[in-house]
Amino acid sequence: MRHIIVATHGKFAEGILDSVRLIMGEHKEVQPFCAFVEQEVNLNDQVDALLSSIPETDEILVAADLMGGSVCNEFIRRLDRPGLHIVAGLNLAMLLEMIANVDLPINDVIRSAVELSRESIVYCNPLAVGTPVECDSF
Repeated sequence: MRHIIVATHGKFAEGILDSVRLIMGEHKEVQPFCAFVEQEVNLNDQVDALLSSIPETDEILVAADLMGGSVCNEFIRRLDRPGLHIVAGLNLAMLLEMIANVDLPINDVIRSAVELSRESIVYCNPLAVGTPVECDSF
């Protein structure tokens, strides 16, 4: 089985999953991981508790909010766990793609989600006024 963990600072994970439910409905394989919501909870312990609740034989795809952030870094420290994959730079397009393709091979899911995520970042003003865009991304 594959699990998707949406790992963020604060309650961003819950918020983006609210949008996912609005668009795609409920998905039991997806769960939020909200760090730094309770001051007395240690991030290291929180990640350990979450990962230990998932069977070692299951795949885990972590969609983290920020590369280099403490939440992403804490999961990266555990990359020795078999079947753990981490993608940073979470956005809604990425997450929808991961969920829609949860049954595909993990490498295909990651490649597709990252590509779609990049393509979904667009400066819209030039499109609205008919001005040609000089570069593909900003």
